Formats: sequence, structure tokens, C-alpha cells
Amino acid sequence: MLALIGMAWAALGLLPPMLTNGQWMELRLLYAPWAGAALLCAAGLSALRSQQALRLGLLVVAGWSLFNMLGVAGMTRAYQWRWAMDQRQLAALQAAVPELPPVSPVWLWPADVDQRSIPNGQGGAVDEFLISVYEMSWATEGATRMLYRRPDVHAVTRNLSGSWQLSALERDIQGQVTALTLQHRHVPISKLIAFTWRDERLTLISPLRIHAGDEVIEIPLPLPETLAKERGLSLTAFEMRLTPAP
Repeated sequence: MLALIGMAWAALGLLPPMLTNGQWMELRLLYAPWAGAALLCAAGLSALRSQQALRLGLLVVAGWSLFNMLGVAGMTRAYQWRWAMDQRQLAALQAAVPELPPVSPVWLWPADVDQRSIPNGQGGAVDEFLISVYEMSWATEGATRMLYRRPDVHAVTRNLSGSWQLSALERDIQGQVTALTLQHRHVPISKLIAFTWRDERLTLISPLRIHAGDEVIEIPLPLPETLAKERGLSLTAFEMRLTPAP
């Protein structure tokens, strides 16, 4: 009976994430199924009759539990490294831009950000499970709104395995580019602060160099250029390709 309860518990615990569209199988979603697996394991141990078999079973369970504990400890440390990197990235942004310009809304674009959370590491599979502050727009917007105490901060971001999608350029009657359609969001050039974060250093971006077929369109960004001039900061160019939506 206990084995059936454990199997049912584990199976029912797995159903919600499996049936939810777009939901990753994250560690927190395995808490309930693991409780059912523990009941199933207890039922298996209770079925052992000889002392030698019971001792061997307990040794296997203890070894497996220790293995899982070490795995959880490792993931906890990885999350600590990720959090520490998030704090350094936000501190670098605030050091370069102590106050946001008096335009509304302000758009932030972390265009080129090193997301390797493990110190002196090369990145890897673990970073795919650790969402950084600059990978999701809701994370960037929430963190920077608290940082600058302004509710009108917007962000355009991509995840670690994604790519930038620049699908359109908006021009004024003089032919000057005034806005980008980036990641399916309308981003005004006059309100955009773009930056990179590499080797523990934040650098503001201007100009953008857009490759549109055989043409290269150079777009200066006024806010980064003004900030760089006022604070004596360096600027770097950023290149990307225009890929019109079908």
C-alpha cells in the first residue's frame, strides 16, 4: 500500500509542470515528487527481510541522499555566485550612471554582457539555469527601478542562449533613425542607454553600427554620449545586423 501511495504521489507531483505549456522542469517543481519517491523508497526497504539486504539498502539510500545533498550545496553556491555577479553589474551601472537622465521613459539595453557566474570559469550548463539580472526584461526593470527609484525604466534584454533581433528602423522626415524595433519592442534612440559589461567593467555604447544588406548605418546614441562627456567615460561601438520580420 505504501508503495502505491508513493508512486501515485510522485506521478501526481510531476503532472502540473509536464502539462503546463512553457514551464521548465525546475528544481523547485521536484519537491513534491521527491516526497513520493521517499515513500516508495521506504516501502522498498520495509519489504527487505534479511538484515544484510536491509543494511545494503540503507547504505544505498544514504549514499544517494548524500549525493543529492552535495548537489544542492553546489547549486546553492552557484546561486550565491550569480547573485554576487548581479550586484556587481548593478553597482557598475550605478557608478557609470549615478542618476538617470531627465527623460521619460528611459530604456536600458545591456547589449553585450558576460554572464559567466562561476569565478574564473568559462560558463557552461549551470549558467543556463541561473537567470541573471540582465537576461529578462522584468528582472532588469525591477532591479533598476528600485536602484534609481524611478518607475519609468524599461529594458530590452535577451537570455543567455538567445540572440538579438533587430527587425526595423524608424526614421524621421530627414531620414535620421529615431527608433529601433528590438526584440519586438519599440525603442526610441533619444531615450536609450546601451552598455556592455566585460571583464568586470561597464562601458557605454555609441554608436550603433547596423548592417542592412551591403549598407552600414551608423547611429549615434545621444544619452550615452552625453553621459560619457559629463563623466569622462569611454565609449565603444556595437555592431549588429538588421533582420526584417517576414
